[in-house]
Amino acid sequence: AAVASPAKAEEAKPNAVRALGNDALTAAVEGAGEEGARAFELFTLLVSQGRHAHDWRKNDLRIINNCIVPAMFGEGETIDWRNPACALDELDMLLKAAGKEVKEAGPRCQAAAAAAAPPSTSS
Repeated sequence: AAVASPAKAEEAKPNAVRALGNDALTAAVEGAGEEGARAFELFTLLVSQGRHAHDWRKNDLRIINNCIVPAMFGEGETIDWRNPACALDELDMLLKAAGKEVKEAGPRCQAAAAAAAPPSTSS
């Protein structure tokens, strides 16, 4: 059986993004080159296997913040990539707000949770 070349594997990554049907995400990933492909790979890992599937480094979360977050959640959205536990919680909140969930996610960053909570309207 033939083994796929690394070039073919890299070529398939943008196709996987296109399959999502999100033009902004496709453009962001393709525009960021290798870093964009890595960000998409890491983000997919997070969504499909959860926060414990990888030893998250600040750089992993930095490239997700730069390449994925603005394209998926809006130009004004960012995560605190310098604080991995908080960044993962913020990604979880963004995904939940978009109607998706991350496996094994749990709120650890109380400040981010409080900031994301709608203001109380009780009288």
